[in-house]
Amino acid sequence: MESKSIFEEKQYFRQLWLWVILLICDAVIVYLIISGSNIDSQVEYIGLWVSCFITFGVTILIYFSCLHTKISREGISFKFFPLVNQWKNIRWQDMENLELRKYNPIKEFGGWGVRTTLEGKKAYNIAGNIGLDITLKDKKSILIGTQKPDELRQAIKQIA
Repeated sequence: MESKSIFEEKQYFRQLWLWVILLICDAVIVYLIISGSNIDSQVEYIGLWVSCFITFGVTILIYFSCLHTKISREGISFKFFPLVNQWKNIRWQDMENLELRKYNPIKEFGGWGVRTTLEGKKAYNIAGNIGLDITLKDKKSILIGTQKPDELRQAIKQIA
């Protein structure tokens, strides 16, 4: 879909509680490596370094993750870098229903990020509890989270 966007939103993980948890984990690992006082073997030392790379890798991955959503006259496009790096395009004619709604990310999808339920519903969300719930004609369901519900509602009204 190459038409001009009517609505565009980029979202990043910037929740304070998330960063407190991540940075505490990173700090504990660094402290254990630097102190070295409780390390009894080479295997434990290597394990700490592996843990360090994993925790810092997760921190960096989350920092750079971005949900990018666009709405145009052709449809809705989105990607969730770096997990879904190619644009996913949903044409208006492929949609059966569209609803901007409040949802419970933990109850409905098990949290934030790229999620799929046992029933096959998919969610792409970064923060908050408002999203665009799309039901496709083939009965598949996709929810795209938003931090700009009023602007998103206006964009959809422009097209309808």
